Amino acid sequence: MDSYKAIEEKIGQWRDYPEVFDREAFEWEKLRIGDWEGPTEQQQEASRLVGEISRAKIKASLGEEMDEREEELSRKLGISIKSGHGTGKDAWLARTYLWAMLFPMFTGMVTAPTSHQLESVLWKEIRKWLRYCPVLRDHIEIQSDKMFWKGYKGEWFVEARTANVKGTEEEQGETLAGRHGKYMILAVDESSGVPRGVYKPIEGAMTGFMNFAILIGNPTRSGGYFFDTHTKDRERWVCLTWSSEDSPLIPEYLLEEERKKYGWDSNWYRVRRRGEFPKVSDDTLIPYDWVMAAIDRDIEIGDGDAIIKGIDVGAGGDKSIILTRQGRVVTDIKEYDNPDTMKVTGWIMRELSDGDYDVAFIDPIGLGAGVYDRLVEMGVRNLYPVDYRDAASEDNKFFRLRDELIWKVREAFESGLIKIPDDDEFIGELTNIKYDVKDSKGVIKIESKRELKARGVASPNKLDALAMTYYWG
Repeated sequence: MDSYKAIEEKIGQWRDYPEVFDREAFEWEKLRIGDWEGPTEQQQEASRLVGEISRAKIKASLGEEMDEREEELSRKLGISIKSGHGTGKDAWLARTYLWAMLFPMFTGMVTAPTSHQLESVLWKEIRKWLRYCPVLRDHIEIQSDKMFWKGYKGEWFVEARTANVKGTEEEQGETLAGRHGKYMILAVDESSGVPRGVYKPIEGAMTGFMNFAILIGNPTRSGGYFFDTHTKDRERWVCLTWSSEDSPLIPEYLLEEERKKYGWDSNWYRVRRRGEFPKVSDDTLIPYDWVMAAIDRDIEIGDGDAIIKGIDVGAGGDKSIILTRQGRVVTDIKEYDNPDTMKVTGWIMRELSDGDYDVAFIDPIGLGAGVYDRLVEMGVRNLYPVDYRDAASEDNKFFRLRDELIWKVREAFESGLIKIPDDDEFIGELTNIKYDVKDSKGVIKIESKRELKARGVASPNKLDALAMTYYWG
C-alpha cells in the first residue's frame, strides 16, 4: 500500500469530487484541442453527477443522514448518457475509470458490443490519459484487457470483457456476472448495441458499499435496455444527452454542412449529432437500427459469391459512384466528383480495368447514357444498363424498376442478409429515404431524387448504386 499512501493527500482531495480530479489530475496543457483546454462542460456535468451518486451511495451504506436529493441518488442504478459523435465520450469514460482507481481495492468491469470498441477505442483512451496523469501513471499498469494497481492485480482493477451478443439471454448475462466489491462500477460502452441479457447483473448484483453503473453510447436503436433507461425506466437512472452541437470539440462549419446534407431532423443527424434516438415512422424505407445492425455484421464471403458492381453516374453536381458487393457483403464504395463525360468514363475504365468482377450494372440515364455508350465502344466486358425508368418485373406491386430494386435493398436489411461499411454518407442515404403506397392496388413508390432534393436532402447515389447490384437478384 506504500504507493497508495504516497498520493493519499491528492486522493483525499479528488475522490469525492471527480469533476475536480478531471480538471486537475491531467496535463491538459499538452492536450489542447484548438482553443479548448480541459474537460468540456458536458463532461464536467457528468463527472459532477457521478460524484453525487458515489457520495450518496456511501452515505446510504454508512446509515448517515441524507437530504432528499441524496436519498434519490442513492437509489439510482447509475448514470446513462446518450451522445452524438465527437463529444469525447470514450475519453471521459477512460478518465472516469482512472478516477475510480483512487478508491482502495476498486473493482470495475467495462463491456461493449465489439472487441474493437474496447481494444482500439476505449483501452487506447485509457492508455493515453494515464500517460498524462502524473499522480497515477507510476502506480497503475495496463495490459490488453486489464488495468490494475501495481502489486494488486487480482484485487484492485478494471477489466474489459466483450459482450456476448449472440448467446441466449442467460449466456449474455454472464458478461458482467461474477463481480462484487465494496467499490465497484460496471460500464457499458456503445450501450445501444448491447442486448438486454447483458444488463441483468446491473440490477441484481449492484448491492455493495459504492456500486453503480455507467451506460454511454450513440443512441442507435429505439428499443432495448439502453432506450428504456431514457424512457420508461428513466426514474431509475440519472440521464444525460450530449449533443455534438453543444460540444466545443466539433467545428460549427461541419455541423452546418451536415444539417444541409441530411436535414436537422433526419435520423442520421438525430443520432450522430443530436444524441437522440431515431424516429420510427410508417413511411421510413429502412429504419436506422436495421442499418446500424448491418455495419460489420458477422457475414462471411463465400468462395463462389459473385463480385457485382453498381455504377451510378453523377449529374447535376452529384458524385459518380462505383459500389462493389460480393455475396451479401458491400466490400467497397468509390466516388468521383467530376461532371465531364470523358473524365467519368476514364475513371470507370480504370476502376474496371483489372477485371476483378463478374458483372457490372450502370445507370444509362442523362450523363450516364454517353458514359455507357463510350464504355461499350471501348470493349468493357459484362457491363449492362439498368434503366430505373423501366417497368418493374412485378408491375402490380412497384411503380417502376427503381422502386422494385430499392425495395430489394430494404428486404436485405430487414432480413439481416447484408453487411455494409461504416460510411456516414451511405448511412445517411439509407436512413433518409421514404416510400409511399400510391393507390388502392398497393403499388409501392420510393421517394425520387427530385423529391429528396425538394426537402433539402442529398441525392442517394450510393443507395442507387447498391440497388443496381440486385438487378439479377
